[in-house]
Amino acid sequence: MQPPVKCPIFEEEWARVVKAYAKSQEMQDAMLADTLNTREYCAEGQEIECGCCCLEFSFEKLVQCADGHLFCFKCVERNVEEHTFGALNAVGGLRCMSFKGCDEYFPWSEVRRALSPKVLAKYEQRQAEDSVSKALLEDLVWCPFCSFPVELEPDQRVLDCPECKKSSCRLCKEPSHVPLTCEEVEKKSETNVRLRVEELMTKAVLRTCSNCKMVLIKNEGCNKVTCRCGHSMCYVCRMPIKSYSHFCRHPREPNKKCSKCNNCSLWEQEDFDVVAKKAREEALQKIDKADLKLGKRAIAWSDDVINSDAAKRAK
Repeated sequence: MQPPVKCPIFEEEWARVVKAYAKSQEMQDAMLADTLNTREYCAEGQEIECGCCCLEFSFEKLVQCADGHLFCFKCVERNVEEHTFGALNAVGGLRCMSFKGCDEYFPWSEVRRALSPKVLAKYEQRQAEDSVSKALLEDLVWCPFCSFPVELEPDQRVLDCPECKKSSCRLCKEPSHVPLTCEEVEKKSETNVRLRVEELMTKAVLRTCSNCKMVLIKNEGCNKVTCRCGHSMCYVCRMPIKSYSHFCRHPREPNKKCSKCNNCSLWEQEDFDVVAKKAREEALQKIDKADLKLGKRAIAWSDDVINSDAAKRAK
């Protein structure tokens, strides 16, 4: 109950309470309407299948590309996260995910409707970063510690980051080691053998775009991956591809070869630990006997690239 005498402080606080209550009530009403709408769709058998995960949803829980292909919020948000936190280019809009080879894009209004405020903000930030990178591609260098873009002169070897205040080598992406060259620093490393093995283990897990040399890693989704430069490749055999015709279209058991063709599986998932362990064993067999005492030290596949990507996601 409001007091008989007006109080500016009370009026401001009262307006804040009323606004918060109205927003809470609006959210509850929306949730109730959504629940009733979903029940009605389900009862009448009118739910629509998502073009990616094949689950069924009410029309209000789907977004469509410019050509009318429908996808659920979760699949669209997962696709956006791959562009935001992965190696895909976020500039140019979000392309349709239809398996029919649709070349249309999602309208921005549809994308906004499917994303949570946090993911939307990160996606817009990534779009801005990629736009800057595209505009200054030749002279722009990204700080390996905080991913801040800095424009350097062609002959400038050291990047002094104005964001994190750290200095790094432009060539090897390690902490600045002037006046030593990258090769000289590596030769003096006491853990040369361990690093060599870890590098081979990491390369076995990661993929490198044959067009722009960007490092790629996939932990879900199909095996047709597209780099931010637009180049597509098969995640299984690492060969450049242009369409889904590269993949097997026959039903098969998980992680088993097809009895009708030798094409790569579209949905086969790679076990990082198994692949890294195999690469470790092969690398240790090639180590000189003089280096075996170093090779027996605790060796694990390098998480540098993965941790770098995780750091970008956390930003």
